[in-house]
Amino acid sequence: MTSLVIVLFAALTLQLVFGVYVVRALRDVRARLPAPRPRQLPLGFPTVSLKGGAIEHVQTSPKLPFKGRRLIIPSDFAGSVSVEDLLVDGRSQFAARLAVSGRAFTEAGVGVDMDLDVAKPGSVVELVVRSIAHHDLTFNAVLLGERA
Repeated sequence: MTSLVIVLFAALTLQLVFGVYVVRALRDVRARLPAPRPRQLPLGFPTVSLKGGAIEHVQTSPKLPFKGRRLIIPSDFAGSVSVEDLLVDGRSQFAARLAVSGRAFTEAGVGVDMDLDVAKPGSVVELVVRSIAHHDLTFNAVLLGERA
């Protein structure tokens, strides 16, 4: 009977000791995992007709707090436009007052994460684009981001 008690005590002790190590190991693994990214949401700009050489102010408004991350202009016509400015509530999101080629914002663009200001519901997100083509074109774009 004494040996049975000793064996049960030893088994219980091992389970408690190793159980603590397993819990610690799982906690360490979970701490090293990257945090899940927030869900990507699109904020579309209305489709507009651009005459050759014309500048257009294209505006949209989010329905929820929105933090823009990436502007996408379809590569079909990205080379025919330049982005003069991108504004959130009238504040420019560009580092300098120089136009940027639309090609920088195609769907295949790399390193174009912009980390824009938060646009509150009803606020205005404005894209100022210039057609550098000699012909008329139909322009559209989307701003990808997440709920702020």
